[in-house]
Amino acid sequence: MLPISKRINSLRRITTVIPGGIGKNNSTTRSCSNTTTDQFVDITKTDEVFIGAKQLRKQLQKHVGNRQYWSDNLEQLEKINELRAHKQEDLSLRRMSHSIQEVIIPLGSNAVEREKYSNFYGYVRFGKLLEDMDTLAGWVGFKYFKSDSNRVPFSLVTACVDRIDLQDNIIKPDLDLKLIGFVSWAGKTSLEITIHIDQKEEDGSWRRLSESVFVMVSRSLKDGSACVVNKMETVTDEEKKYALRGENNKIMRKKKKDESLFKISPTAEERDVIHKLFLQTLDPKKSTFHSRLKPENTVWMEETRLNNLIICHPQSRNLYNKIFGGFLMREAFELGWANACVFMKSRPTTICMDDIIFQKPVEVGSLLYLSSQIVFTKDNYLLVRVHAEVLHPSTGHVDTTNIFHFHFTSQKEFAQVMPMTYAEYILYLDGRRHCPQHILDV
Repeated sequence: MLPISKRINSLRRITTVIPGGIGKNNSTTRSCSNTTTDQFVDITKTDEVFIGAKQLRKQLQKHVGNRQYWSDNLEQLEKINELRAHKQEDLSLRRMSHSIQEVIIPLGSNAVEREKYSNFYGYVRFGKLLEDMDTLAGWVGFKYFKSDSNRVPFSLVTACVDRIDLQDNIIKPDLDLKLIGFVSWAGKTSLEITIHIDQKEEDGSWRRLSESVFVMVSRSLKDGSACVVNKMETVTDEEKKYALRGENNKIMRKKKKDESLFKISPTAEERDVIHKLFLQTLDPKKSTFHSRLKPENTVWMEETRLNNLIICHPQSRNLYNKIFGGFLMREAFELGWANACVFMKSRPTTICMDDIIFQKPVEVGSLLYLSSQIVFTKDNYLLVRVHAEVLHPSTGHVDTTNIFHFHFTSQKEFAQVMPMTYAEYILYLDGRRHCPQHILDV
């Protein structure tokens, strides 16, 4: 079995890409064309390179065999659930290389696609790429899974995104992009999926722009309980490296959850930080803690909110009639980006996003409230926290569903955010914990 890096390169050799069309493999085409309603073909087990996110979504929908429309196949999904395995030992071992998938986003060679991904500044809408990455993560997870039945016996949903790091890389709007995804770690009921974003240079080479880690969990179609996935076999040094990173990521996610400011008090260092901030807001002429003054070149945190309300229509649903996680990420990112734009009074540059947590699914028919707030700044860096909650119209019940953290920078100087209440100081500390260490050290 070829290493991950060589297996990725081999995809381009075995696939013929037709300009303006899709990558084709003759044997794959024949097997897909023979698919009938009474015989399901697992179309994920190919090395076909997809051209455009639209083809990826169509293939994913075809593979899962879901409801194409809102009211289709209600009874069929119940039967699919009966096919799931109950022990990992009942499933065959899989390798990372079994799950590799490439998707070309033809920004340079297709003007129609370029228009879809462009914002009003002429740069790439990163929110659109978030949708594509979430879709790719689902496809890669299904490609990794293998059982006696080719039918997918469970749903794969996004649990969290550990980090999407762009560093200083700018995505050019007129050169093709390539998304590469593969399962880099497998637990009992969850998968860690690594996705790379590469961009084609003018000399024909590909430059790595970003690496991200998605965590997908398998859920029963009947009652939402966890379902087992294939164990991962690691043979090469590269595979073992990724698997070790996945184990460490799992430990770090648990540590962050246990040390959350929702559970424990701030550290002594953090208490000192917020006390110094508090002292900056006191009037030195008055011996009172009640009179507060906003320091020069600052903005009260309460003035940095920007909100949005979304009616969750069926057209935004995923393959299993929940609101698509990629859609939620795009809406949250674009709200956070707009907030940063208003605050900076200039075009924000995306550094990274991390700790994107999906606590609960968003149901079709919900009212989705997105609330963004700038919770931490330092020099020309800021962090926007977007809190998503849903209101169920029939009951009036409100639930938090998602938390997003988006990091931006600007070439222009801007005011710094200043908390006033204790709750805002805690938000400030939470933002500070997410700030990259090299920025804090400056």
